[in-house]
Amino acid sequence: MIKRVPSQLSSTTRTLTWMNIAIQATLPLTVALTSTHAGADSDRLEALSAQRMPLPELNSNGVTRETLDNQDEEQARKAASLASGTANFLTADVNKSDAAASMARGMAASEVSTQTQEWLSRFGTARVQIDVDDKLSLASSSLDLLLPVRDEQKHLLFTQGSIHRTDDRNQANLGVGVRRFNDGYMLGANTFFDHDLSRSHSRLGVGVEYWRDYLKLSANGYHRLSSWRTSPDLDDYQERPANGWDVRAEGWLPSMPQLGGKLTYEKYYGSEVGLFGKDNRKKNPHAITTGVTYTPIPLLTFSAEQRRGNAGASDTQFGMQFNWSLGQSWSKQTDPSKVAAMRTLAGSRYDLVERNNNIVLEYRKKEVIRLNVARQLAGASGERKSLQVTVQSKYGLERIDWSAATLLQAGGKIEHLGGSDYQLTLPQYRTGAQAVNTYTLHGVAVDKQGNRSNRSETQVTVNAPVFDAARSTFLPADTILPTNSTQVLTLTVRDAQDGLIDVPLSDLSLAVTRGTASTGTKVSDFIRKSVGMYEVTVTAGTLPEALTLTPSYQSTPLAAAKISVKVRVPEAGNSTFAASPKTIDTSGTVPVTLELKANDADGNPVPDLAGQLAFVVQDAGGNPPGTGITISQVTETQPGAYTARLTGTKAGVWTILPHYQGAVLGTLKDTVTLTTGPIAAKRSRLVAAPDSIDADGSKTSTLTLTAKDAEDNPVTNLADKLSFNAKDSSGGDAGVTITVVTETKPGIYEAKLSGTKADSWTVSPVLDSITLGIEGKVDLTPGALDAGSSDFLANPNTIVAGSGKESELKLTAKDAHGNLVPGIAGDLEFEVIDSKGVAAGADVTIKDLQETTPGIYTAKLTGTRVETWSVTPLYKKTRLGTLTKQVDITTAAPVPGNSTFTASPTSGYIYLTTVNLQFEARDGQNQPMTGLADKLKFVVKSDSQGRPLEPSDVIISAIRENTPGIYTATFRAGLGDDHTIVPLFEGADIGTLSQMVAIQGGHGFANAYSNTNPHSGENTPRTAFKGAGFHYRISSETDQYDATIESAGPWLTKTGSTSFRMIELPKKGETATIRFTRNRGNHSFTHTFKADWLYIPSDDKLPYSQAKDACMSKGYVLADGGVYSDRLYGLWGNWGDLTRYRESNFRGEQYWYRNMNFNIDSPAPFNARTGETTTKSVDPTTPHYYICIPKTN
Repeated sequence: MIKRVPSQLSSTTRTLTWMNIAIQATLPLTVALTSTHAGADSDRLEALSAQRMPLPELNSNGVTRETLDNQDEEQARKAASLASGTANFLTADVNKSDAAASMARGMAASEVSTQTQEWLSRFGTARVQIDVDDKLSLASSSLDLLLPVRDEQKHLLFTQGSIHRTDDRNQANLGVGVRRFNDGYMLGANTFFDHDLSRSHSRLGVGVEYWRDYLKLSANGYHRLSSWRTSPDLDDYQERPANGWDVRAEGWLPSMPQLGGKLTYEKYYGSEVGLFGKDNRKKNPHAITTGVTYTPIPLLTFSAEQRRGNAGASDTQFGMQFNWSLGQSWSKQTDPSKVAAMRTLAGSRYDLVERNNNIVLEYRKKEVIRLNVARQLAGASGERKSLQVTVQSKYGLERIDWSAATLLQAGGKIEHLGGSDYQLTLPQYRTGAQAVNTYTLHGVAVDKQGNRSNRSETQVTVNAPVFDAARSTFLPADTILPTNSTQVLTLTVRDAQDGLIDVPLSDLSLAVTRGTASTGTKVSDFIRKSVGMYEVTVTAGTLPEALTLTPSYQSTPLAAAKISVKVRVPEAGNSTFAASPKTIDTSGTVPVTLELKANDADGNPVPDLAGQLAFVVQDAGGNPPGTGITISQVTETQPGAYTARLTGTKAGVWTILPHYQGAVLGTLKDTVTLTTGPIAAKRSRLVAAPDSIDADGSKTSTLTLTAKDAEDNPVTNLADKLSFNAKDSSGGDAGVTITVVTETKPGIYEAKLSGTKADSWTVSPVLDSITLGIEGKVDLTPGALDAGSSDFLANPNTIVAGSGKESELKLTAKDAHGNLVPGIAGDLEFEVIDSKGVAAGADVTIKDLQETTPGIYTAKLTGTRVETWSVTPLYKKTRLGTLTKQVDITTAAPVPGNSTFTASPTSGYIYLTTVNLQFEARDGQNQPMTGLADKLKFVVKSDSQGRPLEPSDVIISAIRENTPGIYTATFRAGLGDDHTIVPLFEGADIGTLSQMVAIQGGHGFANAYSNTNPHSGENTPRTAFKGAGFHYRISSETDQYDATIESAGPWLTKTGSTSFRMIELPKKGETATIRFTRNRGNHSFTHTFKADWLYIPSDDKLPYSQAKDACMSKGYVLADGGVYSDRLYGLWGNWGDLTRYRESNFRGEQYWYRNMNFNIDSPAPFNARTGETTTKSVDPTTPHYYICIPKTN
């Protein structure tokens, strides 16, 4: 069924639109009526641009002489294209049948495009693009044609048409335009009718152009002519052309016309516009397209464009365009110099209008779900109303989203009863000047696909309630009110539905009727407490009275309430009295609450008695406590309930009796027990007697704690929880012992303290692991001085006689328990005797004996006589056991600047040369120092390389003093080295005194041994071959040597400490020098050998005669008998088993050599492994390996 949609365009717009369409439709017909027009202007066009090909005449066959001349070239091009396509087809790794079909379609489409464009170009500018898919569909193909209608030098009237398939839509565009060419620029205008053949969309376009050489500017506007239609692209959507416009600019560089750039800005209007496709819809989208083009030759153009829109939409395109100009030769279309003409006004006279031929669509959602509700609802508070919901939905109803914040906050409620049935409960009616009782309810229905409906609206009105006197109340209805008390009465105003009504206070009134004359009872006005709830307060006087209270609403009376004011007295039998808690301590931190609940004979509370009540305290004998017990003022906490607080500082059991008007209230009473509080430091005290005892572990001090609380009450029964803690002056607790605490009298606690550590001790009581703030002092004094526990030191224990240097004597005096014993400096002295037991006398001086710290005593010792002295401390003239230290008084060290050290001679040879050493010792006064022989030593600390010496490396005799102050010794060396001899005094260097003695080692020589033959002689090797290895043995000394190549060619390499190998064959007579350096000391020597005889083993086997020829061909001769001789120059004699040299070419088989006995050349074989040879029964034709030697070997 087709639904007609009335047009929204005005009659004027429709008339102009159809006139535009009629003009554009009839313009192409004028081509047939003006067949010679274009041909007549071809000469003028050629005059405008010599480089531009003239258009063929309309209705002509389109063939010129130049075209005929280029037919062969065109045929060649087609053949080349066909050959290229065939080659690609044959080499491509694809399905051959599909590729063949694709190739055929491509060739057919290309030929159709070419022929169509060639034919259309007879009439004007044509652009044809034909794309054929695998279903032979013309999807994405297009045809553009510009036809000149009237072409003059400065004016061009043209029509342009286009048919294309874009976004799966067949579209046609037809337009007419005019261009005026002035000096240096062109102005143009055009109008187009765009029609979507697939979906019947229509659009009107209007554009303007402004061109110059190398620059094109244009602007286009698009206005829709058709309205909404169902969209086949999107489910439940409609579409129509979107209004919009664009601005375009394209330019080229005059200096480089091949390079150009373009810029386009386009804007379309609508809520959901598919500028970037149906799946990327935006509101009022825009896009900016920037691009560059490169035209190396007229035939070919490369382009790159990027299109960016709002909300991040983008599109990037790379293109390659073939610009085939029919009628021009291949050479012209591939000539780069022809590109410039394309960028001029003359060259672009017939270019197509640049516009967006694709109709951009706007989309909108169809209404697939509709919600209908009641427009208005009204009712009383709390009334339930149906919302009368009906839903029309294509996909069914998922839910309804309601929006009514004010309604819900006021107490309204929306309930879902199932399906589309929703019920509303109306909120309470509000009163007051600013009260609002009308609400707006919105709803949106959502289907199962997530589609949302229109927004519904319902006006909800809460009607004012109707007062119902029968349902309203005034309570309590009957009240007995004691004198001097109050009563609150509550009025509840309700409507017929039993709902509360909020009424103004001005509508309420209260009538008070008194049974007798007023006795002071007062009635307040109504006070609003909440919705429908109002209160009035009645305050009784001091005398009995009867009242009747009748409330009215808007003059309508309600049920009355009666009040009787009566006087009451407490009745002991109906009253109660209690104390809580029953027990407290005397600290006063926790009071006792005394409470009397006074009731009358009817059991009703009796208020207002606080001033007539008193709580009296008595002990067990009925006597008042005097001081120490305090009761606060009695207060009424609630009607008939009276309390007071009791505290006290006097321990005991107390009885409390309530009195009313001075008399005991019946038998009401209770008891309270006050216990002593915690120990109070200010009231308690700790005493130690005696407060000073010996630290011998047996003497004791009695610790007595008198424990009282803050009220001076004795605190008893703490012995099992109490202990004493003692700390010395540094905070330690080791060294004393305290016995278990006992309670000797109530609140009196004792313990015994003893100890072995002398110090001033602080004692504190500890209760339940908590130290109390009470302290006592006990001093433990040290016992008698004990030598076994004391210490005695002399530091230093060696001093120089007469130098003024002192040795500090330090006695640490302790008793038997290790306690320092102070205050005995006056009873101390020191005994000093020499090694023979003789007292020092004036040779030793001790001074400055003093107690530097408690128990530490020091003195200074100096002496003038060299001796080892024994020093012993004396206490009260008695030697302190084994506390004896020795102090050595020695002579001074020789002065380096006055002393000398010489060696003679200062050079020599190991074991052969004796060096005389002499040291002359002098003191600071440059006087000879005698008697130092046993304190002096001459030493060599290390070799010249800093390495330790062996015992046999140097021999130094004992030092003798032949002349006073001159000390001599002899030195011999077993190690060749530069030896530095140093004199030492008591093991220390004497300044920088030293002497260097250069001792040379033995001459030494080395024997070379081959790796396999231990019998090689001296001065070898003299024979050489590639791969020969050998090592050296040193004959002169037992020490190890390290060998290095001092001079040799690259043919020799080191393989071990004294091992070498010939890695190449040396030249004949080439020498090598090896240096041997002793690992200790600085002795070294060299060994030189010369390769006099060279041997080259073969790789192949040959008969004897051919072996000689082979050596001759290489510039050598076959080796003679020297190969097997055990002479020093013989090959096997030097090296032994030649096959053991792995890097050589020798094998364990026979080798040919020349036996030259009696100068007769005869063949002989030689075994390289054993060295054996024979000259008998030799077959010279047998192939053997062979050895070549130089001709002059």
